Amino acid sequence: MNVMNMSNYFSGVGIGLVIAWVTGALAYWKSGKSNPLLLKLILLEFIVSVIMLLVGHLINI
Repeated sequence: MNVMNMSNYFSGVGIGLVIAWVTGALAYWKSGKSNPLLLKLILLEFIVSVIMLLVGHLINI
């Protein structure tokens, strides 16, 4: 696996996690229920997605 494929992989995972984060956040907002665990999971998805996007970008440099 070369560097370009790794970069695309991490960027793809990051984008997928952003999509999961957005849908989770929308579901949380739409349900109107206050669940601290769900909120923590949504935040974790967001943090991991940012990390994956940064790793994908930094591999390209």
